[in-house]
Amino acid sequence: KFTIGSYNTYNAMVGVGGAISDKLGYRIDAGLTNTKGFKGIEEKTMNVSAMLRYDVNHKNNFEFFAQYNDDKYGADAGVPATNDGRPYSWINPMINLSDHRDYLKNKKSEFYIKYKHRFDFGGNLNYKISYYDDTLDYVMDEVLFVDNATKTLSRKNGPFFFKHVTKPLTGQLDFDFKFNTGSVKHKMLLGNLFSYLDRKTFYGNVHDGESKLNIPIQNPILDFGARHIEENKVKEMEEIVTGFYVQDWIEITDRIKVLLGGRYDYFDGAYGDKRAFSDPKSMKRGSYGNFTYRGAISVQPIKDFMTLYVSTSSFFKPTRSHDYKTGKLFDPERGNQIEAGIKIEKTDELNVTLSGFYIEKKNLIIGHYVRKQIGKAFSRGIEVDADAEITKGLYAKVGYALTDAFLGRQDVEAGAVDLSHNKTPWTPKHSFNAWVNYEPHFVKGFGLGLGMFYTDKTYRTEKNDQILPAYTVFNGTIYYQAKNNVRLGLNVENLFNRSYYNNALSSNDLYSNEPADEIYQATYQINPGRNRNYKLTI
Repeated sequence: KFTIGSYNTYNAMVGVGGAISDKLGYRIDAGLTNTKGFKGIEEKTMNVSAMLRYDVNHKNNFEFFAQYNDDKYGADAGVPATNDGRPYSWINPMINLSDHRDYLKNKKSEFYIKYKHRFDFGGNLNYKISYYDDTLDYVMDEVLFVDNATKTLSRKNGPFFFKHVTKPLTGQLDFDFKFNTGSVKHKMLLGNLFSYLDRKTFYGNVHDGESKLNIPIQNPILDFGARHIEENKVKEMEEIVTGFYVQDWIEITDRIKVLLGGRYDYFDGAYGDKRAFSDPKSMKRGSYGNFTYRGAISVQPIKDFMTLYVSTSSFFKPTRSHDYKTGKLFDPERGNQIEAGIKIEKTDELNVTLSGFYIEKKNLIIGHYVRKQIGKAFSRGIEVDADAEITKGLYAKVGYALTDAFLGRQDVEAGAVDLSHNKTPWTPKHSFNAWVNYEPHFVKGFGLGLGMFYTDKTYRTEKNDQILPAYTVFNGTIYYQAKNNVRLGLNVENLFNRSYYNNALSSNDLYSNEPADEIYQATYQINPGRNRNYKLTI
């Protein structure tokens, strides 16, 4: 597969696999991407993977897998904006004000071994052990300081640097089998998960060359010589999770089915403060045991056409953050959710799903640089998904979601803002997508499609004082599928070249190191979505 496109983009993917012998098979895949990028945000990625499968006999087989990624991404700090999500009128939102030396690099090596044994009575035993070494290296001048009078910017904070080195080891064992109790059929799953995570985050000083003050925004100088990073601090983390789970898929009749499941997890985490390399290691510990459940029932009033279902589950999420006032680890997030819906299915002609949901979260963490834990948050809404063949060769797919996500009643500290019933950040109330595809019968192999995506405005902070406006994007495609399994396709993103904004750094993310500079600090920096662009794929 080969793709070329706008922004001097090219992507190549190749894969080969097959049988080496009657017991040995293999698969090798590789990919490469290089682009100058929208707004000059360069991206280079490379990945290669190999899989070897060995069938000892009809009951036992092994699978060996290895993968390596080496990726580098450019940066975009966005442009200063007003709290209603509009760029300053005198700034071109398509300009990239980031230092061109900013980057995010990711190198990852991943390995796993998987074993499967099939029993004569139909059960299966699976065991998988996996390990990866993941390094995430980040340098960026995130905060822009803007002087409206002189139309200049400064980078007074200097670059923010960190490097995560994460090394998790995971083992998972599960056993599935079938049995009957009278006329009731069961599919049982029993399992255990163990994981150990070791992560070190390195910090340091970035020696940045020349001063970067009062840079003209209309014609910015973006490079200032070589950088030198001196790592001098580290923050350590160790986590152990052991979980045991059981699940039973019960077929009472061919129209009534039930799912019951439970899981117990024991979590133990140790977290260190940021320290100099020469300082002694000191860790805070947090240990938790928790039981979560899931259950569901589905009923078919009209067999193979209409299904009614209800499901419920609980969840548990340990936190790695701590209260900046007390230094104590935050409590784990916990919650419950319930969903109910109806599905209508008619093979190759019509599929419709209508569902409603309710989610309650406890111990939600908000903020970024300064975090705090609040009481409850709620989310409720409806979702509709449908696809149909309208007439021969004409297909349509639509989806809509209405989500009301908000914070519960809060205990307000003296002088603090009351967040009670504010909307949850990053969650649009309305979202809609549609796609129409047409393959005319008189030109075999030819097709074209048109789609649109709409997302409502979103709040970027828990105070609901900064937003990104709603936007709509149209995309299109035209393709030809040849008889020899060769496909040629042209995709167009943002067909009508509309300006919109789909990401931001909010006041939660931006800060000033010096109080005297705060009057110049941008408290909201927004990122535009890509303008019209093309991709040709073979």
